Amino acid sequence: MKYFKLIGIFSLLVFSFYLTDFVTELAISSNPLMQTIKSNMDSYYVSSVNAIIDNNTIIPGIKGKSVNEMESFLNMKDFASFNSNYLIYDYIIPETSIENNKDKIIISGNTTLRQISFLIHNNDKVIKYLNDNKIKYSKMININDKLDYSENINSENELKDFNDLDTLLKKKNLNKKICILDYSNIKLCKNKGYYIVKPTINLNNSNFNEIINNLELGSIVLIDDNFSLDNFKLFLKKVNSMDLKIVYLSEIIQE
Repeated sequence: MKYFKLIGIFSLLVFSFYLTDFVTELAISSNPLMQTIKSNMDSYYVSSVNAIIDNNTIIPGIKGKSVNEMESFLNMKDFASFNSNYLIYDYIIPETSIENNKDKIIISGNTTLRQISFLIHNNDKVIKYLNDNKIKYSKMININDKLDYSENINSENELKDFNDLDTLLKKKNLNKKICILDYSNIKLCKNKGYYIVKPTINLNNSNFNEIINNLELGSIVLIDDNFSLDNFKLFLKKVNSMDLKIVYLSEIIQE
């Protein structure tokens, strides 16, 4: 008899929980604010864009987004009125994404976004100029380099040095899990599931005039070690005239 009473009490508790939850959801769904969110949410839906694959290369796509009704409601309820600035979104990963194609080589950022990224190795004059002017760039580093640049990318090729530097970057929470073709140890990168990037442009003093007149959106620009500061300043003027946003390598390959 006691056993059946316990079952009855437990069942009542479960029923009460679900009934309370149902009543709460019903109250929220009939709330004018929630109804306004639901009636407007389609206007803020953005479809994802698939990555572009060509043989063994890939160009990142773009995440889509949809309004999270409940989170948006909770974010606005204190104001008791609809404000699109307080909408909360769920992001939609493209069906074809760099996330499930890490064996492919990323050759640029998305070519529809007005972005560009600088990748640099050993050009002290340009690095100093970038630092002095607070311009974002990504630095390919080796095991003996200081970790004081804008963004650090492991460019070691030797097994031990790559692993040691990787461990150091992880310890300092600086590991972007990006490798550079022809610099980093690609076999290790693939084993670790890191992104593999091939710069879109190798910018040097010889091809400068050609590149500056044919600069494309989404370009990942590798700056040659001997590229002159004067030429870089001219290149930067071109970037600014095109209204391109300069972002880190990790940002330009994001979907």
